Amino acid sequence: MKRTALLLLLCGAAAALAAQDKTDTTAPKPKDSPLVRAARANGGKPHIPSGKVITNADVRKSKGKLVVLPPKPEDAAKTAAPAADSTIGPIEAWDAKLRSEKAADDRVAAAAKKVADLQRQLRGIEDSYYAADDPNVRDRTIVPQFANKKQELETAQQALADAREARQKLTAKAN
Repeated sequence: MKRTALLLLLCGAAAALAAQDKTDTTAPKPKDSPLVRAARANGGKPHIPSGKVITNADVRKSKGKLVVLPPKPEDAAKTAAPAADSTIGPIEAWDAKLRSEKAADDRVAAAAKKVADLQRQLRGIEDSYYAADDPNVRDRTIVPQFANKKQELETAQQALADAREARQKLTAKAN
């Protein structure tokens, strides 16, 4: 009995809250201030074009004559020695810079990968040297392999150093 009364009381409270929410959404809108009403009534400041407005008809009627004026003396000094990159815009220059940096990064990454691979192979040859029991196999096959891989590793390390130096020069030039 108590449970039923409590349930009815809660349902009634929920219905009252729902009815109150519905009445709040239909509240009247606030009235406009006198300044807002005056601006709407006036329509705002009229736009008066300065000079003649060029229309499509005017463009069609034109003969398309182009008048080229001679350069001014102060402009002649500027155009006499154009910059080397004057043919490309700033976007193309930025794109070229990013592409060259990416290429330099790729060269460094490839050289570093090659060095790491050669170091791993050299370590494997060294392990096989100590694992071999026959001195003839060590001297005739493993030692020349080791020497060749060591020479390849030195060449790859030099290429990595060159790639890193080129990347540093490119970064220093950009800054």
